[in-house]
Amino acid sequence: MEKADELFEKYAKELELDTQVDVTNLRDKLESLAHNRSKWMYRWRQCEKNLYRLKSAENEYIEQSVNSSPIELSKAKISKKVETDPNYKKLVDEIHDYETLIAYLEENNKILKDMGYSMTNLVELLKFEG
Repeated sequence: MEKADELFEKYAKELELDTQVDVTNLRDKLESLAHNRSKWMYRWRQCEKNLYRLKSAENEYIEQSVNSSPIELSKAKISKKVETDPNYKKLVDEIHDYETLIAYLEENNKILKDMGYSMTNLVELLKFEG
């Protein structure tokens, strides 16, 4: 599973290319719009699957800590202890990064959806000017 912050950088650059429209590439962008929306929807869902896996790993980590504790402590006390573990902190940070990435992809999906309307308006404007 790729790190969310690496994906964020990669996706930001790629989305910029996918959403850049001008008169010279209008036809190509119109023809590829459905493909691009599908590609980004797939990536959005993949990130949601990764987030689910990370949250499951977080729960398993806490559960293992509860089960491996030599003395019987409450789950809340063990959770507090686990929060200081560097590996657990990395896991929580990655979860947060994936949540941010998912929100970013969700917003960009809306932009891609609206691009169809914007490009239609651009075509009409070009007809009017021509």
